[in-house]
Amino acid sequence: MYREQHMLVYRTEDAGKLVWNFTPKQAGWIGLGIYLTMTLVHSIPAIPGIGAAGYVFHVMPLVMGLVFAYGKHTKTGMSLWNYVVSWVSIRRSKRVFTDFS
Repeated sequence: MYREQHMLVYRTEDAGKLVWNFTPKQAGWIGLGIYLTMTLVHSIPAIPGIGAAGYVFHVMPLVMGLVFAYGKHTKTGMSLWNYVVSWVSIRRSKRVFTDFS
């Protein structure tokens, strides 16, 4: 009985799932991508003369939303948005240099 694992373990990966098995952050990024894509489709016409490829730049916000929703930084394992925000905050922080000589 000591150090035995219970069969019904709390699974944290299922705790934050929203609609269609998305987490709230993933749903937000995908929703923002869809909103910006639809805004571009209604406001900017397609490039004429190249067929369906003329609509490729309309889909770019959705692709970026998917990258931020599912992308992870390979070295740190952080989500891509958290990595970008931490990188920018480190770069913008005031640096203090001391001369010990």
